Amino acid sequence: MSSLDQRALPKPSSVIDMNVFNTTSDNKGCRKLLTGLMGSALLAGAFYSSASMAQSSPVMDAMAAIYESVPDSTPVAVTQDNNTKVISVGQQSNGTEVSMRGSEGPRMVSGVAAGTRDTDAVNLGQTKAMFNDVNDKIRRTERKADQGTAAAIAAANLPQAVLPGEKVVGVGGGTWSGESGYAVGVSAATDSGKWLINGSVIGSSGGDVGGGVG
Repeated sequence: MSSLDQRALPKPSSVIDMNVFNTTSDNKGCRKLLTGLMGSALLAGAFYSSASMAQSSPVMDAMAAIYESVPDSTPVAVTQDNNTKVISVGQQSNGTEVSMRGSEGPRMVSGVAAGTRDTDAVNLGQTKAMFNDVNDKIRRTERKADQGTAAAIAAANLPQAVLPGEKVVGVGGGTWSGESGYAVGVSAATDSGKWLINGSVIGSSGGDVGGGVG
């Protein structure tokens, strides 16, 4: 201890006699707990103030440096409603953002319940369920499109009447991207051959049915 200002530190046989300061000017209003500074001579739970330690003391300088390294912040109350059991953080403050970021970067928040209101946070399970639902809807839409394409291919392959006065009944089939379709049609040409009338009914492997005339 020869390197320290003996006037600023108590003798090893004594305990620092000090009370918790209550002014904002006393070391910037920050309570500092001293433990182990003087070995057994300083009891855990003792507090210091500028009233009992010289401001020029190396110990005070070190503590001031520690205090300066801590960002300015405002205490925020955490409360729990006895009836609803809802826990509120900073309910009376005007903060607009809750940050979980630490010195090493973002932190993971665990134990998040599924949100039910528009302003609730969602958990990973809800996010996965949403993506699965969207993917399922996209796949069903793709299958519907594939089935419709297969039915269109079937209708395009129906035989047609081409000769004057000819009447034809035909069946067609088609497939596309693993889906299938079918078509049944009738076509007839007028005796003059100037007009051609046809109609068809189509269906797909998905159970959808449609039809058309022309």
